[in-house]
Amino acid sequence: MVASICQELLVMYGGSIVEHGDVATVFDSPRHPYTAGLRASTVLESTDGSGRLSTIPGRVPSLGSFPGGCVYRNRCPRADDVCRTVPLLTAPPGSTQRAACHHPIESDQPLGSGKASA
Repeated sequence: MVASICQELLVMYGGSIVEHGDVATVFDSPRHPYTAGLRASTVLESTDGSGRLSTIPGRVPSLGSFPGGCVYRNRCPRADDVCRTVPLLTAPPGSTQRAACHHPIESDQPLGSGKASA
């Protein structure tokens, strides 16, 4: 539904913007692990035949209890010590798609690759 009525998309987690870009680019190539997790949990992406949707591991902290630094770091499969600092919402050269992530997903990387959990 979002793709049919919007041109740009802001993805938020814990009250912070974690990704911004045009709808098609964000849907097709999410750069933030939370956006990728949301995308993987849709009916369109469920391919294992079990009828169950993917979930994002961990629990959403209660209001006021989000960790310092990256708000998603306690649930992120790419988190490490640098994620204790707040990531800036930045875009790679030549792109307008911005992600607030120290270890953004590159278009050729699956979600789990990159940094180890911390």
